[in-house]
Amino acid sequence: MEPSSSLAYRPTWRGGRMADTIPCSAAEFQILSLLETIKQQNDQLVAKVNLLTSRMNSTPGPDVEMPDSIQFPLEQLDTVEAFEQFLKEPSNGPARQRVISSLANIGGQNVKRVTWNILGRLFTDEVSHQINWKGVHNKKPFSRMATKTLLFISFGVDHGCDSRKWICQY
Repeated sequence: MEPSSSLAYRPTWRGGRMADTIPCSAAEFQILSLLETIKQQNDQLVAKVNLLTSRMNSTPGPDVEMPDSIQFPLEQLDTVEAFEQFLKEPSNGPARQRVISSLANIGGQNVKRVTWNILGRLFTDEVSHQINWKGVHNKKPFSRMATKTLLFISFGVDHGCDSRKWICQY
């Protein structure tokens, strides 16, 4: 079929053997241009996914050098207590730092989402329902937990925040 106009498409991506130009109609020209744009965007997305995957694979998970009894997400309050004791032990500094680095890689669209995502990685829903900020109604007080400091530091490490004041560069 002959193109209805005398347009010639010149692709920027050349896979295989291609002529310098492709004779085509105005509609075909538009379709080829859009396909090339989609391919460029797809290549960018693949590169970003590969980068994120390599970051995730290169950083050990929060269970590195952790006692066998501590597995994330924490499923019971006694496991939360064991984790709290682990965080408070000075000799566990290197493992604590790896947990911080791992949690710092957890993202989100804003401060609230990053916080929820980190907490979701640390605690199951059942455990999180047994914790609140002040410890009212016989719940565990998050404000006095070592995990609070861990959260603040891990949030600040990779998100441009001053963890002492919770000020972020968004």
